Amino acid sequence: MNKPSLIFILSIVSVLVISCTDNGVNSTLPEPVNAKIMMNIPADTAAPRGAPHSFDYFSFETGQLIPRSDSNSSKWDIGFGKTTIILNSGTSGPGNTTGQLLSVLFNEIKEAPETGYLSDNKPNLVYNDWYNYTGDSSPPHAVIPKPGLVLVFKTAEGNYGKMEILSYYKDNPSYIDASFINFRTRPPSGFYTIRYAIQEKGSRIF
Repeated sequence: MNKPSLIFILSIVSVLVISCTDNGVNSTLPEPVNAKIMMNIPADTAAPRGAPHSFDYFSFETGQLIPRSDSNSSKWDIGFGKTTIILNSGTSGPGNTTGQLLSVLFNEIKEAPETGYLSDNKPNLVYNDWYNYTGDSSPPHAVIPKPGLVLVFKTAEGNYGKMEILSYYKDNPSYIDASFINFRTRPPSGFYTIRYAIQEKGSRIF
């Protein structure tokens, strides 16, 4: 094969490779994200039962609690006040964090929906009706998260994520342990344990 012919063939191959990459054939998918556990997020535990409460704030972007002094900012994504949960949007805050509740197992969500995200609109909050109250059943008078209820959210930064509540009690106790069933030895309430994952590259793929 003479040199001009070889150069011509290599040029054609280069064009095909570039074309495939531009069409997404060889494009790199975002790395899968690992779920994180955040324990003991307070929910204004100092407020007496039945009294008006404040909120404690958390950022999915940083994975940290946000001071209440920054409540009027977009630094936080979600707020916890007793059993009330708010998103930083609409009537609940000045941010743009939106979300939707899906009745599906956490690990089954491989891709965030493209549409359907809502801002908070009191009294119709996005994240409501998330728990069952046991009443006189065992364990008595307990707040138990509903299984298979996941919040899929979009932060003010445009990143997608998913979150589920694992517990409303300090240190994420087992609901079948005798110490939890006994109301007198039950750990304090108002301390959320959540599992969440966030795709920080703007992708909807988890």
